[in-house]
Amino acid sequence: MANEFKHASVGAELSQAEWEAVGAHVFASQVTGDLLYASSASQLSRLAKGTARQLLQMNAGATLPEWATNIDIPGNLDVGNATTLDGSLTVGGGYGATGATISDAGVIQANGAISTDIATASTSKTTGSIIAGGGIGASGSIWADYVVSFSTAGPGFGAYIPAASGATTGLLIIQGNGNGAADNMGYNFEYAPSVSYFRFRSMDIDGSATSGNIFRVNDGTDDMKLYGDITPTADGAGNCGTAALTWADMHTVLFNGADINLDNDWTMLEAEDFPGYPGGWALTHRQPWRKADVLSNVIPGTGSRLFPEGEKPVFAVTEDFIEYKGRRLTPEILDRLLYLVAA
Repeated sequence: MANEFKHASVGAELSQAEWEAVGAHVFASQVTGDLLYASSASQLSRLAKGTARQLLQMNAGATLPEWATNIDIPGNLDVGNATTLDGSLTVGGGYGATGATISDAGVIQANGAISTDIATASTSKTTGSIIAGGGIGASGSIWADYVVSFSTAGPGFGAYIPAASGATTGLLIIQGNGNGAADNMGYNFEYAPSVSYFRFRSMDIDGSATSGNIFRVNDGTDDMKLYGDITPTADGAGNCGTAALTWADMHTVLFNGADINLDNDWTMLEAEDFPGYPGGWALTHRQPWRKADVLSNVIPGTGSRLFPEGEKPVFAVTEDFIEYKGRRLTPEILDRLLYLVAA
């Protein structure tokens, strides 16, 4: 048979030289690169050479050798030097590198899809990308010195940050971290399960500033809470609501909470901010705007926090009267006026 290993045919009898001659043991048909293997317990056979860059491995039944383009390695693969990949590298399980560095100059290198330095955040990388069709898991930190983009090819793409039960989880942006500058303030987008709301807060990193909440959104509701002022980008710019989309009710605190201040020095505020005035609203002109916590302006016995004794609004509508420049119209006066007009 063509693939059986045998002694070449030399005649009826073999001389000692013919028997010992290496070249006299051949296959009936062979080419350079063919391999000799045991096809059974009593037979040696020929394995025809493979194609370029194929590797030798056992077949799926572990009975005979075969040439293969796709290599399955059931155990560990130790690489003692640099390895160049002309195509893609797919890792179906996990990658462990205890004490090693994963970077473009370390354990894993690539001239194509991966061009980054995961271990050194201060090294600038401007070319290449990391493409993960499945996922990237890291128990430590992943650094990137350039923009991280998410595909918009279809639904379901984005960044997912799971929050463990009872643990606060979020995205922390630290000013100065990793780029050679001193750490200062950090800004944290986080979900806090213990209080059931998502919040954006400033974080004191180096002790130079004070941490505090900026805003929060309560879990499962449309309720959003702000912890500071809202100002436009420029004086006179921006509106609160539009003609098509108006706000509903506005609720404020009792003192100095509903002031409307205009550039022409007119102010609409609560009537009770003036000493001796009951609940209502008032208009005043050229009055200084003072915050509600200015305790030095509290007039004992009047409940006023803004104006000293004797200050009066230009116009006021209260629970008990209407007043214009100190002239009050009470229900009693109005009744008498109507009586005189009717008479």
